[in-house]
Amino acid sequence: KKVTFFISDMIIGGTETVFVDTINELLNYSEIELRIVTKTEIKEPLYVNWLASHPDINVYVFYPLQSFFEGLKKYCKVFPLENIRKIIFSLYKKYRRTLINLTGRLNDADVLIDYKNFEFYRELKHCPQRKIAWLHGAVSYFKSDLLKHVPLYDKVVVITEEFVNICKKDYPQIVDKLVHIYNPLNIEAIQNKSNSANIPEGKVINRDWEMFDTDIIESYIEVPRGTLYHSYALESGRVRHCIIRTPSMANIGAMQYACIGDQITDAQL
Repeated sequence: KKVTFFISDMIIGGTETVFVDTINELLNYSEIELRIVTKTEIKEPLYVNWLASHPDINVYVFYPLQSFFEGLKKYCKVFPLENIRKIIFSLYKKYRRTLINLTGRLNDADVLIDYKNFEFYRELKHCPQRKIAWLHGAVSYFKSDLLKHVPLYDKVVVITEEFVNICKKDYPQIVDKLVHIYNPLNIEAIQNKSNSANIPEGKVINRDWEMFDTDIIESYIEVPRGTLYHSYALESGRVRHCIIRTPSMANIGAMQYACIGDQITDAQL
């Protein structure tokens, strides 16, 4: 089987980390041929090195000039230069979508997976293959996009049962397409980082991982910055509990684990 994953870019973040873990797991299956399509060139050294260690994964850039057009922003702040930049950039993307569709550049894949929140909705609109969307966030994050975009895909992967339960009530027409898959956890990597990290202040509680087997209350993305949440870290077979304040910046990619109450989110390394 040939499977193509679509993700707009590869920066340090929770979704990108889960994406790498997912690909690493699929590499164990020799019958699956993997390809990654991005909107712009991958420049983050962490992921450049990771891809270099897996030469069997083909990487294709959908918009090779995207970085160029984005770099022009700082030179086009005066009207009407910014409008002109946007128009030319939009025409370029439309040209690339048309060219790739006409040449059948993506037609050799059996399955197309839009891995991050409908980011490739326009690019995949006219592709005939089976399509899967992967959503990383709460229902409230997507709002009307659910009804707008879901019909394009054969299946839509969500990471919490709560997402499915809310849709059963608010969007019953799309429930049949939803598939609940938890984010993969690299337990070995978490243990290694836990052993090498500075131990945070907080009491140690002797409770196992069943403590997390509870209903999800709300997702991390919905929590206002600067509020308190519960954090649990694995330490020599025990769990250390700390009360930590959420970061003021939106970038939570540096967090290994983040919990509200007893839930596990995808804000992980």
